[in-house]
Amino acid sequence: PIVASSSSHPSFGVYATRDPATATVTALIGRHETCGGGMNLDCGESAAPTVDVPVAVTFPFSAPRGVHVLVQRIPIGHMAAPLSGPTTVADQIVTPSGADLSLVIPQVADGDAIVVTLAPA
Repeated sequence: PIVASSSSHPSFGVYATRDPATATVTALIGRHETCGGGMNLDCGESAAPTVDVPVAVTFPFSAPRGVHVLVQRIPIGHMAAPLSGPTTVADQIVTPSGADLSLVIPQVADGDAIVVTLAPA
């Protein structure tokens, strides 16, 4: 099922789902600040600087030993250079405050996509 999700900034989009069978939550977060001339020849704008992105999540499943958080980046890239796979940004166990988790995704570039996967530890 889809999870209600939103962004506090207009240049970020988020879509999240939960899977009761595996007790996981997965979110796809994308940054779309400008039309970057370095990636799209039809654009004349330069790329916006990277930013750290705070993320708040309510984890709806039991996690007595904490929540395994996997954060992967799908970087913006030139269409001529294929991506071999996402880059792991964080892979850790986080102790929630009740059902709430907070994390910061560092240095998200304009055009990046971030996949956050949460599961009981």
